[in-house]
Amino acid sequence: MKKLLFLIAPALLLLAGCQYDDANVWRELERQKGLITELTQRVENLNSEVQNFKTLIGNLQKDVYVKKVQKNADGYLISFSDGSSITVKDGAPGAPGAPGETPVVGVKADEDGIYYWTLNGEWILDASGNKMRVAGDDGTDGVTPVLKYEDPDWMVSYDNGENWEAIPGAQGIGTGITVTTDEENAYFTLADGTVITIPLVAAAVKLQLVFDETAIAVIAPGETASVDYEIVAPEGTKAVIETFEQTGWVVEVTAKTETTGTITITAPAAYEAGKVLFCLRTDDGQSFVKIVKIEAEAKNPLEAEYVLDATAGDILIPVAATAATLSDGADWVTATVGEDGVTLTVTENDTYEERSATLTVTTDKGSYETVVKQLQNNAIVLTGSYMELPGEAGEVEIPVKANVEYTASVTEGSEWITELTTKALVEKVWTAAIAANEGAVRTGKITFTDGTISQVVEIAQASATPQVMTVDLPEGLDVRNTYPVFTKDGSKAYFVTRGTRSIIQISMNTGKILWTKELGGKADNGGCLMVNPFTDDVICANETKVFAITSAGEIKWEFAIDQSRTKSNCSSTIGCGPTISNDGSVILAACQDYMLYAINAETGAKVADYEFETEGTLLQYAVYGDNYIAIQAQGGNQPKKGIRILQFKDNALTEVKVRPDIGIGLSDITCPVVDKDQAFMYTFGGGNFNRFFLSVEGAANDIGFNLLGTGANNSWNGVIAPDGKIYFATQKPCTIVQADPAKVPASDALKTMSFSAGENELNFHPIACDENSNIYFYHNAAHAVKMLNTAEDKVETVYTLDASIANYQTVFNYVGNKVVFGFTTIYIVPVETKRAKGWSGAGGDICATRNANLIWAD
Repeated sequence: MKKLLFLIAPALLLLAGCQYDDANVWRELERQKGLITELTQRVENLNSEVQNFKTLIGNLQKDVYVKKVQKNADGYLISFSDGSSITVKDGAPGAPGAPGETPVVGVKADEDGIYYWTLNGEWILDASGNKMRVAGDDGTDGVTPVLKYEDPDWMVSYDNGENWEAIPGAQGIGTGITVTTDEENAYFTLADGTVITIPLVAAAVKLQLVFDETAIAVIAPGETASVDYEIVAPEGTKAVIETFEQTGWVVEVTAKTETTGTITITAPAAYEAGKVLFCLRTDDGQSFVKIVKIEAEAKNPLEAEYVLDATAGDILIPVAATAATLSDGADWVTATVGEDGVTLTVTENDTYEERSATLTVTTDKGSYETVVKQLQNNAIVLTGSYMELPGEAGEVEIPVKANVEYTASVTEGSEWITELTTKALVEKVWTAAIAANEGAVRTGKITFTDGTISQVVEIAQASATPQVMTVDLPEGLDVRNTYPVFTKDGSKAYFVTRGTRSIIQISMNTGKILWTKELGGKADNGGCLMVNPFTDDVICANETKVFAITSAGEIKWEFAIDQSRTKSNCSSTIGCGPTISNDGSVILAACQDYMLYAINAETGAKVADYEFETEGTLLQYAVYGDNYIAIQAQGGNQPKKGIRILQFKDNALTEVKVRPDIGIGLSDITCPVVDKDQAFMYTFGGGNFNRFFLSVEGAANDIGFNLLGTGANNSWNGVIAPDGKIYFATQKPCTIVQADPAKVPASDALKTMSFSAGENELNFHPIACDENSNIYFYHNAAHAVKMLNTAEDKVETVYTLDASIANYQTVFNYVGNKVVFGFTTIYIVPVETKRAKGWSGAGGDICATRNANLIWAD
């Protein structure tokens, strides 16, 4: 144990004189070494005895009985009815000793019948003044004190060695438990006179099937395990064992005598957990039932990690092990297997870097891994420096690891962050009470410091009532001609900026900019991006690269376009997208050289590419079905534009169908939408509304068509609403058109809604629909977010901007029950209904996207 070498110091002082008796010095050293050995053994015996107390009380509460009491050289081996056993040292309660002797740790039942820990006869109390239970209602959990001796005090810890306190005036002799039995009970008399009474199996249970359940608690699929059993029954009573098992299990009972034998269980070839029921029946009608739960894999007996401070010392992991090894290079820690478990011995960490090693422990059930971590010198470590909370009142827990004495205080927001308390574990978990927030989003700070080192947690609390939030972008950055996209849960929004091409992540709950990542390169428009729903990575297509960025703001990979194949002189190499295959394996990105790339979603490596036989500008596309990609090529007046279908299969992009004769006049900033049944694709642009059959068979009617008359200028993106209708916007005249798929291609399939506001310039095209099929959009001429009630053909204003800050380049999107728009300032505005379920950019029944950007709804 740590700090036991103090006993040697007085002897070493004898060496300081000029003359000394060499023999006397060495005799004194030997005596001191004997004292160290004696004290170390006393500490080990005492902690072992305390653990025995916990086992006795746990078994008493679990109705586990004493099966057998065997005398041995050291004391008694006590076997229990559940197959477990303990060894207790033999000895009568000791007489009180002088101050400084071994403390007496004991247990005592209170008036409620529950056993609690005592120290020198007094209740042990926790930080809140409550008595500490020895074991929970089911015989587990509870608290186990740990003792050690550091001159001149005995020390006790109630949190497995994390914190220690001196025991004032420790008295008495704590070792030794007297064990006695009669015909019905076993009696365990502790050093303070307390008697724990546990019934004997023969007296407590008239009929019982006894075996070690742990021997068959874990059986690998297809494997066999055996255990010896014993039948306990009244004298002269014969009993038979019946078993009931699930399909696939094989249970065999082989008798050796009338009361003993072997149970053999073979597990099925594939399973995770199972049960076997044993029924013991006698000829006079008595019965006893036992159900055994069996797992395919043993539960890891180790904690997820063991965190040590920077000082040298030992820690005991109480697990029965046959071997223990550490990962290569961990020269600062050793693992020793002993009777009580695995002891980790660490050297002092005199650096300011945390270090860790993997510990592998082998038991009779298998091998298990955990992480041994030693904190850096003088450190306060937080799991995070920023937390977001809902607006309702509650509590927040802040885990803190430290190897220094420190204080915690609310340094900002003390009027609503209160009652800062701690729970001592391997790490300390601080709990703060949070008041309800009826106003705007607010932030507070909690500071942890030892006077030199400080760590700060910022807490942002959303409003309990809907609030409009505004977010000012960093100076020099704005968004233009792009959509914000969202994480699948709608908690974060991403924007890509122009000027300096950057990705910005904004909290949708608090309106805080969480991070900004500069990507570089030219950025006339905001650019194209999506969120990977399988990983939460945000994918951004820059002019010569495609980036994958983690939700924490780190670049995961970059994919560079092969510019030697470029056919276009356009200012931006990336044309549209990106999107993702239905199986999530690849990112699909197109560029203005008429190349489509399939990029590994995890590594960024090119998987496949496809070169179009044409020149032009942009592509728009949607993914559906078994990784089919429906593509429309705008192409200006170039030949071979039209619509085509590819399939990503077997790591290749294969052309399935091409229709260069349709899709005339497609817009460069629209995207196809795919209906719920994935039978048709609809496109908009250049005054045209187009439908395309997605069937890959060569049927004669599998061609698609155009409907004219939707306007003299561009038409923009559309949605397929929950009411089954298609809605899309036009620029000149400024209106919204409803299309009824059931009537297409008849001329009355299209209906111009009554809303009209004249010339609206560029930013009328972003639209999205709610769960009631109402259409939301940003209307530039009115500087407002509008909502078209499609059932009543009526437009209502949701939110109006001041004309002095309005900008025609404002972008728009809608997620959850919030609409998001802005240019240099981002507005997050709550609305009364939620966006329709579904998502866009890779097909689906709800689509409102530009250039195949991925936009999630609830």
